[in-house]
Amino acid sequence: MNEMPNQPDEPNHHACGTSVTQPAQAGCVTEASGGRSSGTLANNMLSPAHDFVESLNFVFPLLFESEDADFPYFCGGTCFAAIYRQQLYLLTARHCIEGQRSDPCIPGPDKRIFPIRQNFNVLPTPKDDVWTDICCFTTYSSEYWPALEPNHVISIDELQTREIDADPFSALVIKGYPHFLTEVDANKIVRKAGMHIGLYGGMASESNCHIFDNLSPPITEPNGLSGSPVLKIDCLPGGNCFPTLLGMVVLGGKDCQILHFIGVNVILKVILQLSKNES
Repeated sequence: MNEMPNQPDEPNHHACGTSVTQPAQAGCVTEASGGRSSGTLANNMLSPAHDFVESLNFVFPLLFESEDADFPYFCGGTCFAAIYRQQLYLLTARHCIEGQRSDPCIPGPDKRIFPIRQNFNVLPTPKDDVWTDICCFTTYSSEYWPALEPNHVISIDELQTREIDADPFSALVIKGYPHFLTEVDANKIVRKAGMHIGLYGGMASESNCHIFDNLSPPITEPNGLSGSPVLKIDCLPGGNCFPTLLGMVVLGGKDCQILHFIGVNVILKVILQLSKNES
């Protein structure tokens, strides 16, 4: 059985870790939740919203096909499903895709594979711009989609002019498939989704990027979290909650308690351009 290699101790690095080519054996299993958040910050911020956040299952693991018949897949980063004008899009970080020698594979909630088009699209700008680190897959018609409930996608229709709506007191949430939650036994690899909360840390030094600060519970390393959606959860006094998409994780920060994410305006730009091209 292969072991995941140790990750380099770098001050600023991608949070995907696609260099980790731990193969996923036949019937690679995914689980929607990786356990409850802990700690004072988590208890104070997520108590009224925790169950709601756990019900948001539009986040999926990114896998890649392997040439080994005994190990058909290996693990990548995270992606999420969005709907715009009844068209389904799957978004992840570009660096999770680049350099791979095999096709991506995204299992849906019913274990059926999303019918993604292989000609994925990215922003046509220099690679050294962090904010362009986004990849958006279009899909074939809905008759080929996995069985999707409303909580399996996030709607983009109401976010067409949305900028970052957060301040230093805003509680943020990410859901993703970090590699440190992956469990391996003799028969399969189980990728588990984890949920982390934190605070909005303002603009990052990179253009169109923002800071997700004070992660709780702490993470040991960020590999696998690239492509995770960043959400702000607002709850009304009666207990009803609703999510606002703020962006997508692309970088680890100076330590494991800080992540950088591109703003939702970049996500919207890509989706609107793809929608225009297809109309």
